Amino acid sequence: MKANFKSLPSPPWPQLDHSTAQAIANGILVGFNTTDINSNTDIDINTDTDIPTMFNNTIVTAYYAFESKHSVKEYTNWMKGLLQTSDPMIVFLQPNTPWVDIIKQHRKHAPTIIATLEFEKLVMSTTFTKEFWDWQHQIDTERLVHKSSGVYKIWNEKLIFLYNAILLNPFQTTGYAWMDIGYFRQIRDAPEPQTPLIKVNYTHPNNSMNPTTNDKSHKNSIPVPQNKVLFLHVRNDP
Repeated sequence: MKANFKSLPSPPWPQLDHSTAQAIANGILVGFNTTDINSNTDIDINTDTDIPTMFNNTIVTAYYAFESKHSVKEYTNWMKGLLQTSDPMIVFLQPNTPWVDIIKQHRKHAPTIIATLEFEKLVMSTTFTKEFWDWQHQIDTERLVHKSSGVYKIWNEKLIFLYNAILLNPFQTTGYAWMDIGYFRQIRDAPEPQTPLIKVNYTHPNNSMNPTTNDKSHKNSIPVPQNKVLFLHVRNDP
């Protein structure tokens, strides 16, 4: 990852610098002290050597507390479903907040990078003015539901988070996915503890099977090219 960071190209607009990538590179490491059961190799992300390729996908997520349609208490409960998965994960958080300790507690079982970056230093907070976001809130037909412009910033920042995770690729995966940290409203809907969230390798032909069940139903599926983005529209989200 260090080598990838040193060789980063100039950041494309709307990024003004490499602060997002820097947050990943300087992130807090959790879940790296265990030996992977498949490779019997200890992971050391602090070295310049490549991390053994153990995973298909990297999950990227974030949580910033601000006035929105859902409460902090709700998110505290909801995030447990995503955090119990075994996929390597990059989590963006406000520094020096209780959320850092919460993520540490719930991600001891899987490789995780906690990337701390102040909300006011996010790309959407620095490239665009307060007046712009106030106007966005003013024209929002659901402004009474969303309550503040913070949610618009996070909506647009997701691609920035994901883009920088792909550039640095700390876990040496071929796939990357954004997941809202509160996606699993009910714990019963989340994957079983310490199992992967994404159970197929959607970038590899004839290898898109569930490795835990040997499910071959996806064996002949057409893979997603590694230079493409797959958009999934989730309907009836509670």
